[in-house]
Amino acid sequence: MDSMENYQEQLLLTAKSTLKKMHDEHIQFLEEEQKQLFIDYEETLSKEEWQNREEIIEDYEKLKLHTELFSFENWNDTFKEKRKDLLDNAAIIPADFRDKLRLYLESQQPGFKVGGLFTAKKKTEEEISRRKEELYDQYLSIVSSQIIGHLKGLMKQSLRDVGALTEQTASKIDHITFEIPFSVIEDQIHKGSLVTGDAVLNFANRVAEATKRFFIQETDKWKDQQADLLNEVAKNSQAPVSEKLSQIAFK
Repeated sequence: MDSMENYQEQLLLTAKSTLKKMHDEHIQFLEEEQKQLFIDYEETLSKEEWQNREEIIEDYEKLKLHTELFSFENWNDTFKEKRKDLLDNAAIIPADFRDKLRLYLESQQPGFKVGGLFTAKKKTEEEISRRKEELYDQYLSIVSSQIIGHLKGLMKQSLRDVGALTEQTASKIDHITFEIPFSVIEDQIHKGSLVTGDAVLNFANRVAEATKRFFIQETDKWKDQQADLLNEVAKNSQAPVSEKLSQIAFK
């Protein structure tokens, strides 16, 4: 009986010794493998990066999700929404400008005349030209201060928000010229309408809406040209982490 107990005890000790040896050998193998990995990938991952490899994987998954969520369509919708807010809040028709619209509208009425009997034709032509020039000069000043500067700022910010703004793209935006023609105003005149308070107000509202449409059309051209750039930025945003992961063969 004692012999059997001694045998079982010896067997247990042998098993423990064997398991410990296997454990120690496995730990040694892992340490040697880790050292070899450090050597193989020392140009790819630093020791600190290797220790933080789980964070690298997590960062990659976040970037991957960000790229999947990011799309030109989403950027496009956001830009259009912010542009609408900007244009809706622009003070396009201040009171003194509305007065100039009224004076110009008067000059476009049939039978409009100024001057005496012998000078009426020349004086009338000069007055019509003067009112048009003064109106257009103030109009250009208004859109420059109320719209163009802010719109270019929005264009830059929209690219900055997705990491696509560079000195080159910012410079290109700065050099965009919005050459708004006088026809934006002129085309809003309704033939045969009298110069009443309501008529002037409606004319002013049509000019404001036409102005917004002009800047929407012009910035749509720019916006649509950004598709390739934004898709490339979305793709490249994954590149650094993705490269490390591919090199260390993480799945």
